Amino acid sequence: MDDRVVIGPLFTAGGFQSWFFICFEDVIVATPQGFWFSIASFMSGTGLGVHFGAVGGLIGALAQGSGKTQESKRITKLREDPKDALLSAKGNVVYRTAEIASLELKRVTIGSPELIVTTHAGKRKVYGVIAARAFDDVTQAIQAVYPKLFVAPPPKKK
Repeated sequence: MDDRVVIGPLFTAGGFQSWFFICFEDVIVATPQGFWFSIASFMSGTGLGVHFGAVGGLIGALAQGSGKTQESKRITKLREDPKDALLSAKGNVVYRTAEIASLELKRVTIGSPELIVTTHAGKRKVYGVIAARAFDDVTQAIQAVYPKLFVAPPPKKK
């Protein structure tokens, strides 16, 4: 087993598209999930947060019920899929770390917290962290795996 970290689900398109990030040292693979999975995860706000592959254990298992079960099954599969298969799978978005300028995490006033991927070419993609409770877990994971790309969120307002 490699040292991959699985983060998710993260959301785009107003919650109608969900993604899991499979984070390796040299690449992030964003894997889209199906429409109904996305709707169920968005509505339940389960947001499992972060899963450390080689270290084991589930950090931020905040959800209950079938949403948690479905997400746990997805995470298990993503932990087991060969890296080459993830890189070549149709629909997956591959971010090579050498091409990423920054990974920024932001708390927003209205809406869900955000993870923003910005490339050196100036392309920017925003992913929402629906389960706001998982935001700190996602922040810690991104900082641990990609410390040079990480842009810290401002401190929580008291």
